Amino acid sequence: MKIQATAAKTIVMFFKDPWTFILASLIALILTFATLGILAPVLWLGMGEMFRMTRDGKKATYDALFIHMDKAIMLAVTGFIMAVCIVIGTALLVVPGVLIAALWMYSSYYMAYKGSGIVDSYKMSTFTVNKNSLMNHVLMAVGLWLIMALGCQIVIGIFVAYPLCAGFMSFVFEEV
Repeated sequence: MKIQATAAKTIVMFFKDPWTFILASLIALILTFATLGILAPVLWLGMGEMFRMTRDGKKATYDALFIHMDKAIMLAVTGFIMAVCIVIGTALLVVPGVLIAALWMYSSYYMAYKGSGIVDSYKMSTFTVNKNSLMNHVLMAVGLWLIMALGCQIVIGIFVAYPLCAGFMSFVFEEV
């Protein structure tokens, strides 16, 4: 896992068409809030798909945000379970929440790209993380949280932080 190279690739892809990614993040964030988070995993994966399109030399389209809409209910259930576990783990002692976030960070990707069920996606994600350095994934989860938190502090920063984090995660999933 080449975190630094992947981050650099993500930034390069973002600056190939920054306004498309900024507008897409605005659309994704509005729809996430409007649906009370139900579409959050779908839109996150769709943002990653936009980065893949850009990497492959195609024009990123807003339709890509909705490419996994057929799996919306399963992705929402997976995201809800994961969010509840992370919140409870974080409230208890922070460390369990971070570990759960790191271990299950690929569960939505396995569900969307491999067609696995909820429990299988958690198992595959946990296996992948353990196989590819749990500590690196813990640091990556904390780093992504910090980037998103900083982006939220600067109102317009979230429109850059969101797509960069989603694109980065999409590329990291491809590597592992």
